[in-house]
Amino acid sequence: MIAALLLIAGSIQAVNDILHPRVPTNRASFVQGLVGLDWLWMPDGGANIPALAGLLAFLLLPFGLLPAHRRFWAGVMATVLFAGLAIAAAILPATPASAFAARGNACLIAAVVFAWFLITQHLPRKNRAMPRYVSWIAVLLTLTVMIGNARADLDWARYRAALHAELRRATGLIPFPPKTEVAILSRDTWPWASPLMSVWFAPQRQVRSLLLNQPGSGVQPFDPASLAPHLPLPLDAALAAAFRR
Repeated sequence: MIAALLLIAGSIQAVNDILHPRVPTNRASFVQGLVGLDWLWMPDGGANIPALAGLLAFLLLPFGLLPAHRRFWAGVMATVLFAGLAIAAAILPATPASAFAARGNACLIAAVVFAWFLITQHLPRKNRAMPRYVSWIAVLLTLTVMIGNARADLDWARYRAALHAELRRATGLIPFPPKTEVAILSRDTWPWASPLMSVWFAPQRQVRSLLLNQPGSGVQPFDPASLAPHLPLPLDAALAAAFRR
């Protein structure tokens, strides 16, 4: 009960952060992503496999109330479905934009689930096998999400390697997309973060070039044009110059 209450409190805080964010546009983008199902699929990014796995887990939970022989086959069906999602998570690239659209979903879902737990914890348990079935679904969900996270880590490592290569190749400001047309840069670069990532991941901690934001993006969190005349700079000096007020 204590864990449930704490998670509900955390969800309330997260919802407050969504409704009253430090950047007002974040609220609009979250609502738009939630209603538009961007947290499941984006045309230019593909499917968000971990989110699909979580949705599938919720849809499969009622099958735990079936009689024993049907519940067994429901478990087999769940295993096959999650195996397919796990394979897709390992093969398909991660979807950073879709994952960002889903940033508040877990808090909203957790609040509902644990409120339901508090309401029903004293009700008689008519189906003793239900906890075992739920535990099996949780295991399948956990394995699938772990594979999805491993794939995301691999894509992140590839992004860093591609960015390092581009920063070594050129000097000064590099228009986006880079001439090398590296697919991982186009897919995994955040709309406004390219100059900042160029500083953080500068080869040998020497900032000689900056990859610009995608066209149409706002200049955040610093204007790369203000830093360009001072290049090359050591990493610490570049960060100090970029964020000097």
